[in-house]
Amino acid sequence: RLELVQRGEWFDFPDGCSKSSPDQRIGITAVGVTEYVRNVNVCLKTTDMECCRQIAAAVRERSKGGIRGVESMAFRHSPDTIEIACNVRDDLLDPSVLVDRICTEAVQHRIITRGDPHVQHTIIGFSQSELLRRAVRLKPHLDPS
Repeated sequence: RLELVQRGEWFDFPDGCSKSSPDQRIGITAVGVTEYVRNVNVCLKTTDMECCRQIAAAVRERSKGGIRGVESMAFRHSPDTIEIACNVRDDLLDPSVLVDRICTEAVQHRIITRGDPHVQHTIIGFSQSELLRRAVRLKPHLDPS
């Protein structure tokens, strides 16, 4: 909410900055918090952006038949590769299920063949339960007592 920022109700201004005109040499940094999210990115060797947008829409939660907790979009990764980029907000969703669904959609759109070796995917982040397990394992090493 810009009006709250302008009134200084969301943060404190550092010395030398006024609420009406921040120092152009310093700028403003905003820090916020959202729900935990993992990323699942699938790169397809294709130039067909329209089909990739349809694939992204098919897996998106707000679409009929979409996957719960998934936000997705398609964007050009390189001249001959389009990435289906997904935010996954459902901690119970196994990311491999999402990768499989994207690949199934790509096969149906005739962008790839089943088992295409050119499909690459990246999963970024751990599940919340895995993060908790790791934190519990680290705690004895961090406790000063």
